[in-house]
Amino acid sequence: MTEDERNPVVEKPIVAIKDEDSFEVAAESAPSFTDGEGELLCGYTDENGNVHKTFGFRDINGMDEEEIAKAKNSGNDMKTSLKALERSLLYLGDIVKKEVGNEAFVKILRKLYIYDLDFMLMSLRTYLVGGTLQFKAQCPVCGTRLDVEEETSNLEIMPFDGVTSKSFELSKGFGLTTKDGIINKGTVRMPVVADIEAIYSVLKINPVKGTTILLSRVCKFDNGAFMTEDFLRKLSMKERKKLQEVLMSMRFGIVPHINVDCSECGRTIMLQVGEAESFLG
Repeated sequence: MTEDERNPVVEKPIVAIKDEDSFEVAAESAPSFTDGEGELLCGYTDENGNVHKTFGFRDINGMDEEEIAKAKNSGNDMKTSLKALERSLLYLGDIVKKEVGNEAFVKILRKLYIYDLDFMLMSLRTYLVGGTLQFKAQCPVCGTRLDVEEETSNLEIMPFDGVTSKSFELSKGFGLTTKDGIINKGTVRMPVVADIEAIYSVLKINPVKGTTILLSRVCKFDNGAFMTEDFLRKLSMKERKKLQEVLMSMRFGIVPHINVDCSECGRTIMLQVGEAESFLG
């Protein structure tokens, strides 16, 4: 399990299952974190096929902060992030929160792809408290304690390639046993906010178990049957890794880490973007 597997980024969210490989970064890597408005990389597709990408915030007040604090007490950072967006978002594309109501609006937010949510949260952070991310770190070589600052405008962005599901094929002998034989092919879809919200508490305590539950939600065999948690627990490490690699190959949005050099010994240190000091209290 990599360090990024232990550190999903939910305001923290910037959720990662695997993050060892290099990322393809968009030519224009600076995010469009503008003054209270922005545009998602993928967006929400409604039941009529309309894609909603633009969004706008209002500033939050004391009542909003109290509600966000209540959500934070749940220990589930995804719930905290959703509450912050519920209170501050005015619209998503042509969907206006006042017109559809809070409950319907939050249901839509839960259907967003997780990497769009990360982007929206970073936009909200920049709008509310400015574009400076602050980190506390310690060099693993010389032990120097570091106070690091990074601007959100410097974060690298991976482009969305238009793919939200991909095929997988397990090795011969692995798969779902049916009366017609073993099915070892299927599809993996990109996780949405509801997926991460459901597993977040487990993911913090037991990342491997959290990954098992996540895969059971997003992996489906060609006959339409979802992989069960029991099936995934019995699957070999090699086969599980295949599924995780397919999942992460669809990643887009904010690269979940930055690299900084130790001021004393020069060692390059990787910091998780989701570990920046919280702007939600």
